Amino acid sequence: MSEIFLTREETARTLRLSLRTIDTLIAHGDLNVRRVGRRVLVPTEEVRRLAGDAGPRSLVRNLAEARGQQSSELGSKV
Repeated sequence: MSEIFLTREETARTLRLSLRTIDTLIAHGDLNVRRVGRRVLVPTEEVRRLAGDAGPRSLVRNLAEARGQQSSELGSKV
C-alpha cells in the first residue's frame, strides 16, 4: 500500500498549528518528513502521531518545556 502525504500547509491546517510551528518541528527533528525535490511532505502517520491523545498543542508545550523554552518560542499560539 502506498503512503499518503500532506503538504506543510495541509499539516498545519489539520493540526491547527501555525506553519511556523510546523517548520520548527521539522527543523528540530520532531516531525519526520519526506523531501521530493523542493517539496516537503508529511506522512499522514506523522500527523496522526502528533495529533495523538494529548493533541498537538500539548505536544508543542511539552517540547518547549523539555528545551527550557516558552511555547511561543516554538511558534505556537498556545
